[in-house]
Amino acid sequence: MADPVCSAVSIAHHEPLQATASIVRNWLLVEHPGAWGPDALTQSGLPAGLAAGLAERSRRHGFRTLLLRRPERPSDGSRQCFVAHSGRDKRWIEEGVLANVEELLDLDFGPLAQGDPVGLGTMRAAPLYLVCTNGRHDPCCANLGRPVARALHGRADGAVWESSHYGGDRFAGNLVCLPHGMYFGRLSPTDAVRVVDAYEAGIVDLDHYRGRSGEPFAAQAAEHFLRRQEALLGVDDLVVSGYNRQAEGVVEVRFDGPGGRAYHVRVQVQPASEARLLSCGAGTEGRPPTYALVDVNGA
Repeated sequence: MADPVCSAVSIAHHEPLQATASIVRNWLLVEHPGAWGPDALTQSGLPAGLAAGLAERSRRHGFRTLLLRRPERPSDGSRQCFVAHSGRDKRWIEEGVLANVEELLDLDFGPLAQGDPVGLGTMRAAPLYLVCTNGRHDPCCANLGRPVARALHGRADGAVWESSHYGGDRFAGNLVCLPHGMYFGRLSPTDAVRVVDAYEAGIVDLDHYRGRSGEPFAAQAAEHFLRRQEALLGVDDLVVSGYNRQAEGVVEVRFDGPGGRAYHVRVQVQPASEARLLSCGAGTEGRPPTYALVDVNGA
């Protein structure tokens, strides 16, 4: 009998989706058609010097580099690229078409530290949607992600890209909505269309919401509990304004809410009671933490 896949194991353990978005505020997205290896940046046919250069700049300037592809490959060898920022106060997407992707090494990524554009090209008004389909990293991403990507291509072609791995194999099908950096998981094709429709209407689908990528996990958990309790479903309803670790694993997160209202939410980390498979390719099992709501206070 074959071992169960990680997405099925996660569901069987009733693992919550909230507070599982990767912690990243800056993104470099590079079109690179074809097959991707388990480590997409270094194992997908990019020139070694380019892959190493982007990896070094990613570490130095604090951005996540992902590879993108679409069903239609560019015929002239050009590549579409994006730089995005998913901050608390600044959110934007910059886009450009490069004749040679090695031109990326000439960009100054320093402004990202202040949440500012890097001069890649023009500012994009429309959102971007990233669906992880990196099957050689984890088969769940391909098996569950590709149907989601196909459905969204039909619904919002031009804004949807298949993406290399960005975290959370076991929650496939996965979706990231930029520029906000909102992660959604366990999506069927129908779910994905509904989530995108809601996002474009300024609404968060909490049933599939994993969290906002720019915030620590405890803040993501606090946001989820607060949205549920107060029915705050607007994409921009809540902004983290403070974060304070307390005793016994309790974290207080402060939010600015609609109408100038402030909220204080305390959550407590709960260690997983049972080890489980966190990725189909993982060599060992892990114990992902979860969070419990302590209290919510509004002023």
